[in-house]
Amino acid sequence: MFIVHNAIRNLWRNKGRSVLIIIVATIIAAASTIGFAIVQAAQRARASALENTTIGAQISLDRNKIMQSANSSGQKPDMGSFGKAT
Repeated sequence: MFIVHNAIRNLWRNKGRSVLIIIVATIIAAASTIGFAIVQAAQRARASALENTTIGAQISLDRNKIMQSANSSGQKPDMGSFGKAT
């Protein structure tokens, strides 16, 4: 009981220091809470952006056009290059 009574008396004797410690502790707690909220929101935004990302284009080889251009120029197409292009 003496410890609790002595602690309360010490708080009342040093009111300015006690108030300052409470203010600093409150600011640190608020900053930590806001920081964690920002990190969590950024992680959610990143995850949702990755889920919503879709492939909009595909690169492919138009083999018919190659055959037509080879036939029109009178050359025989290189059939080995068709296998390498896939």
